[in-house]
Amino acid sequence: MRDIKAETPLLEQTPGKGGQFLLVQFLDMFTRPAHQVDVLRLIDIVVGGRAVRQVHVRHQVKLFEQLQRAVDGGDVHTGRVLHDRRVHLLRRGVAEPSHSVQNKLALRGKPQTTIAKHVGKLGHAPMIMRSVSVLAVLGRGLLPADTPFIRADDLGLTRGDGIFETVHVRHGKPWKLDEHLARMARSAARMNLDLPDLRGLAELACEQWPVDQEGALKLVCTRGVDGAEEVTCYATITPVSEKLIALRTAGISVTALSYGYPAAARTEAPWLLGGVKSLSYAINMASQRWAQANGFDDALWVSSDGYALEGPTSTLVWRKGERLLTVPAKLTGILAGTTARYLLDRAAELGLVAGEEMVTPAELVEAEGAWLISGIRGPVPIRKLDGVELRTDSATNLRGLLGF
Repeated sequence: MRDIKAETPLLEQTPGKGGQFLLVQFLDMFTRPAHQVDVLRLIDIVVGGRAVRQVHVRHQVKLFEQLQRAVDGGDVHTGRVLHDRRVHLLRRGVAEPSHSVQNKLALRGKPQTTIAKHVGKLGHAPMIMRSVSVLAVLGRGLLPADTPFIRADDLGLTRGDGIFETVHVRHGKPWKLDEHLARMARSAARMNLDLPDLRGLAELACEQWPVDQEGALKLVCTRGVDGAEEVTCYATITPVSEKLIALRTAGISVTALSYGYPAAARTEAPWLLGGVKSLSYAINMASQRWAQANGFDDALWVSSDGYALEGPTSTLVWRKGERLLTVPAKLTGILAGTTARYLLDRAAELGLVAGEEMVTPAELVEAEGAWLISGIRGPVPIRKLDGVELRTDSATNLRGLLGF
């Protein structure tokens, strides 16, 4: 076994014709320091045990694309330029920003990584974690993605007191931005928030995004610090993972979960904020976690009087004969989906008639097809509902109409 000292560099830059080269040296797995071992395991997994030698800088993107494909989710953003690359490794159940690794990979510019995030006990296996790629703050402009910019006592953090929208970025542009901003304005009015015009902030963030990569633009407005009477607004863009994209064709298994209220409860109690896209998403996330912990991909909320409502982060759409249907938002207080609205307004292009009606889970089983639709995931076919197979409507090309 070759003895390599701990200070031996993992990657060395050596000049060559046509630019800089990277020489990857594989250390023995028992050699320290540990972070180098993790990196080597990661690279070893990706390239099948072969050393990556003399990789041209302009080809680093290929290495990262291999990493992206290998980690079941596409959580490496290859970026527009090299300094946008960032990698997180999972060690002892904690995702750690690997600043030293980035430097040794000879990435140009200052590394920009997110704060380490606990993701559960998964042993010592290295993983790549998704990170914020673009950050823009109202009044401050573009900032490095790891910049602290929000106060610890901001009401958006301490109480979930704020609103947000998530917009699909395609070809470098925010898709259906007008509709999302209009819904955000309606949410702000219901929350008594003084919402500034965030169009410029959204466009500024999108200018930094590569035109050939799908992104998720999140626009956030919190109530700010208690008593300050000044909102906090910012925008982030993160890559859409390959795992999520794959669901558009693979479909999902869904379980029906009780929402705990009758279908009309939120329309009769405006303080329940039906139809508002607020930052208070703890119940939404808890529903999805429960579904996934019990072997399902997602959840479908059902009212206490037996009607299907919506997914925790999506809108329910189904086909019944020649009709394309969704749940009426005005009667139930569900969040009116912008992507679903765009789809239903163009149902005639699919030879269908759009409509709204109440539906039970049992009736969905008899439908010609059913989907959970969101602005980032797009239309995802429901393959099973509580273990019961649903019909698959391959003839209705929702993805094509929506551009997913």
